[in-house]
Amino acid sequence: MIVRDDAGMIVLDRSIEGGREPNSIYGVTSPGQPGNWTVTILLTSFIGDGSYSLSEGD
Repeated sequence: MIVRDDAGMIVLDRSIEGGREPNSIYGVTSPGQPGNWTVTILLTSFIGDGSYSLSEGD
């Protein structure tokens, strides 16, 4: 999962590999440029159930 701020700078970059621990990721973004942020989630050869959750911080 890659989160980019309004200026396109990466403020969070996390990944996991299936069948290995940890099987979940979490994190708090670095401070970034206010505005529209983007989240990119790339799945490769994914089989099964999955979910994600994002929330605005303080």
